[in-house]
Amino acid sequence: MAPTGGPLPLNEPLLAGASEADADLDDDINEESCIPVRQQTMGTQVRHASKMCAEGGLMTPVVTSPWTTSKGEAGLGAKNSAAARAAKRRLRKQVMISCFIMFAEGYYATQVFPYIASMAEDLRHSKESVGFYSGLLYTCQSIGNLATAVFWANMSNKYGRRVCLLTGLAFNLCATVGIAVLQDYWLIFGLRLLSGLMNSNLSIMRTSLRESFSYEEEDDTSAFSMLSVAFGASSVCGPSIGGILYGSQLPFGLGDGWANPWTSPLLTCTALYTLCLVTTFSVMPETAFLTDQLVPIAPGKQSNGRSGAVKSGSQPSDSKNLLKDSRFLLLLIVGGGHSFTFTGWELAYPLVARVPADDDGEGWSTAEIGITFLVGSVGLMTYSLLLYPRIVRKVTVIRVWVYSWIIPLLIYPSFPRILTAVVSAGHETHGGMVNLLNYVAQLFISVLLGSGFISIQLMLNSYVASRPGARTALAVANSWMVSTQALVRAVSPMSTGALFTLGIQAENDGSAFLSRSLPFDFLAVIGLVSCVLCALEFERRMLQELGQPFIQS
Repeated sequence: MAPTGGPLPLNEPLLAGASEADADLDDDINEESCIPVRQQTMGTQVRHASKMCAEGGLMTPVVTSPWTTSKGEAGLGAKNSAAARAAKRRLRKQVMISCFIMFAEGYYATQVFPYIASMAEDLRHSKESVGFYSGLLYTCQSIGNLATAVFWANMSNKYGRRVCLLTGLAFNLCATVGIAVLQDYWLIFGLRLLSGLMNSNLSIMRTSLRESFSYEEEDDTSAFSMLSVAFGASSVCGPSIGGILYGSQLPFGLGDGWANPWTSPLLTCTALYTLCLVTTFSVMPETAFLTDQLVPIAPGKQSNGRSGAVKSGSQPSDSKNLLKDSRFLLLLIVGGGHSFTFTGWELAYPLVARVPADDDGEGWSTAEIGITFLVGSVGLMTYSLLLYPRIVRKVTVIRVWVYSWIIPLLIYPSFPRILTAVVSAGHETHGGMVNLLNYVAQLFISVLLGSGFISIQLMLNSYVASRPGARTALAVANSWMVSTQALVRAVSPMSTGALFTLGIQAENDGSAFLSRSLPFDFLAVIGLVSCVLCALEFERRMLQELGQPFIQS
């Protein structure tokens, strides 16, 4: 038997004194097969564990996994066994499904970037206030996500992750078809808002992925690194394919008489959601209830008619208290500040790169700016896939997070000033010096800050896992994080654009203090305060509580 307080080997007699009949739980299964033990076997083990704990006061073990095999090999414990290989296949499938969903959501969000302004103009038949109406059309889905995030988290806790994911994917599939054929601005606005209300796919997908790896007791760093790669790929494919397909005709004359300029790119989103829906329905397992386990309670305390043990799934949920937890709020500030500064750079950089050469700018075209973003995206995918998982094995995640901000905090305020100085000194705007300055700056921002999405998710997962009621709290925590990130991504472009306009006007008026660098300075301050100082405060509070580094390598 395992030492007191430690997990027992799965599919072996759970407790001293258990009968041979109870220990021999796999009579109905072929000895050499990898078929999962039946669910009723888990119930049998729970009843015996509860009884023995009441009698002996023992620490109780984790309930046998529904993925445990009849050979007594649980999860990935026996690395050369058929059970271990089967478990690895299950985790690979989970990562594959998660990457499909991440790519589809990222593609849908970014493919509209090149044509959202033209789409709003065509729908309203007017160029008046096109910036406001295109921004409203884009951000309405994020507003919908924010409004129902906690609702969908609670639904996924009650009914499972699969049903909520399938609902969100199915509704997005229908929404993309509707948007592709509609020609009224407010109808499309309402449909995008409704699709946001019905969609919490990213937070539920991340929760399910975490649950799968947590239950198998495997490190999920590489899995979330793969999600970052999928997001990077969608950020490259979305704007490029959306821009190319906008205004194109459907093949074989299928769109004659009804197709809109945005029909073709929207139908590619429909195809992606169809693939995700079919794959999720066919392959994805339910993970919401995998982490039910027995935990010790005080001697003599009763729960569910038993003494000495309680199922964690039966504990009062702690998820409602998340917003009263100062450390969780610090994580939300860190995640929100990161999305604000990263999104702000994605808008501020093209603005400063397009400044005409007559105004000491480089006057780059949309294609040249796109190539710069492509360089950064390729760097991010390479770093996330090959280097990041190795780095966090040697350094704590929160330290990787803090160190990753050092160079970007220098680049934000210095890049626009150095670029203006280089161009003013007479360097060719398409020459080697200017190209190198752009590519290096974008590469560092994309790699160091883009990989921050992995770090945030790992910190969130580990912190919520350390709280009571972790199973139900994880979905709610992910929903709050995704909603916060969506909200600041809606606010950041407007504030960054306004500051850039103010800086340019101040330059033209001869100001000695304000310039086109104003939005970059603002983003650097936001990054320093919300992402670095708040992260250090979070680490300090965790060290104070645990007495050791949080999220050790």
